[in-house]
Amino acid sequence: SEYFILSGLSDIKTYPSTMVITDFETADKVYNIRQTVQKAVEADAISKDRGSRWIEELIDRTRKGSFMGAVTAYTVVGKKIVANTIAHNRI
Repeated sequence: SEYFILSGLSDIKTYPSTMVITDFETADKVYNIRQTVQKAVEADAISKDRGSRWIEELIDRTRKGSFMGAVTAYTVVGKKIVANTIAHNRI
């Protein structure tokens, strides 16, 4: 919301929303988990075996119903007077 204030907007409101994902395949599409693990392997941050085992664990957790991933996003809304009208801006 700092950018909104610096842009001269008023009546600024922030709306958080959390997305919860309960299966690995969907989470992988959203968060690129496999790709991230591959990059960690390439950077020698983890071994290929450890990365593979972790991915398999996440897939197994989906089968067992215990996988969960979440991310919170924020929508910020403000008003700005423009030529005697109010413009609504969103980020």
